[in-house]
Amino acid sequence: MCSPATTLCKVLGLRNMISVSYFEKALYELPEDQLTSEAVTSLADKVEREIQGGLSGRPLLTVPHLISDEVREMSYCSGFA
Repeated sequence: MCSPATTLCKVLGLRNMISVSYFEKALYELPEDQLTSEAVTSLADKVEREIQGGLSGRPLLTVPHLISDEVREMSYCSGFA
C-alpha cells in the first residue's frame, strides 16, 4: 500500500504529464489570428495552473516534442530505440 506522500507524488507526476496534452489541444484550438508568443505563453501558464495547481518547475514550453532530437537521444541512451 502506498503512503499518502507517495500517492500524492504519483498524482502530481501524472498531472504534469497530462498537462502537455491539454496544452497541445488548447494550442491547436487557438484561432490562427491569436497565435502570438504572448498568447501561447499565457495559454501554457493557464493550463499549468488548471491541471497542476500552479506553475511547474519545468514549464510546458520546455518539454521536448516526441520527435525532437533531445527525446531521440534520451531514448538511445536508455536503450529504447
